[in-house]
Amino acid sequence: MKALHIVSFVVFGYLTVGCTNHSADDEGEFATRLKAAGAVRGTDDREEAFSKIALDAAEANRPEVVMKCLGGISTVDLRDQTASKAAVRLANAGAEKAALKTAGVILNTGLRDETLKRIANPD
Repeated sequence: MKALHIVSFVVFGYLTVGCTNHSADDEGEFATRLKAAGAVRGTDDREEAFSKIALDAAEANRPEVVMKCLGGISTVDLRDQTASKAAVRLANAGAEKAALKTAGVILNTGLRDETLKRIANPD
């Protein structure tokens, strides 16, 4: 279990490097929220925080933040569900390439196919 936490922190640290150009307020808000979520000690609470931030970031068309958050979620089902919802939101925000990349991290093939179908045929 300790190794999983170490891997999660390494992955999270790796994914938090290199934000793209966005307003300073936007950067500050997500950076603060990511830092706070990463500091939560309880695994379930931390992962729920990352999930919420990922969905908010997808709405704001911030795919790099979405990927950082997904890197902080080790529970496969929650990561897959979050990635699916975020991918659809990114596609709806006009970030189709980022939506496809996000859908690509979904391990559940049925959910991944359903997500890709929703990206291909938006409502």
